[in-house]
Amino acid sequence: MEEIFYECAIYKINQRKTSDKKEILTKISMKEYPCKILPKEITMDEMIHILVNMQQVCFKEEDNEGNKTRLKELFLGENDQTIAIALCLGYKSKNDKLLDYVDSASATLQKHNHGFLPYQQPTINEVCRHKVEKLDSLGSPTNNIMNILELYIRATLMHSNKHFDGMYLYVEKNPEHGSGEFLLKYYGNKYGFQEMKEKEDNEYYYMKKPLQAIPKIPKTKKKRVRSPSKSPNKGGTRKVYKS
Repeated sequence: MEEIFYECAIYKINQRKTSDKKEILTKISMKEYPCKILPKEITMDEMIHILVNMQQVCFKEEDNEGNKTRLKELFLGENDQTIAIALCLGYKSKNDKLLDYVDSASATLQKHNHGFLPYQQPTINEVCRHKVEKLDSLGSPTNNIMNILELYIRATLMHSNKHFDGMYLYVEKNPEHGSGEFLLKYYGNKYGFQEMKEKEDNEYYYMKKPLQAIPKIPKTKKKRVRSPSKSPNKGGTRKVYKS
């Protein structure tokens, strides 16, 4: 059985950059998720190409060109801003090119108030899993996606916005494919999301996973070690001892 290895990353959409720079996505460096194949930067069109190929299967999306346009508008839009994309790709041991993956998962991260929250909150959307090859050795890239998103929110986003208090998602009650109730139980039992029953409407179930920021480790100042210099009194070289 051939072993499959996974590379996972968060790609940040550069919303504050000029229009040409906005379309370059930057990988967030995370020591917990080292990468050799996933690039430090990827164009938005390259990312959309990967997502469209995945969603053609997991969402049964037939209009690829229409989906490309939809995703680009979603990523560049200013309302309910998409701030990042989580990507996890699985490779065989001999594969070393970005598009040679045999398993994949992805999700987007938006800032959204859902029409009822007092502040925008990190909201997971477009969760997708695509098994390119049906292999017994495949892992769980969706788990990796949820874990890396939670880490990014707790370690980074919650330090930059004091109003963020967890991660959110919403589930269609009557999706075109699959079951809304199944997904409600799936995200609740497997990932710890809680249904916000008082907020549900005719279209969606809303869910929240309360989180706390990971405390930042204060940086320790290195003691300054003086380099050897000539003593004005003794005319020789003064010894400096490290404490």
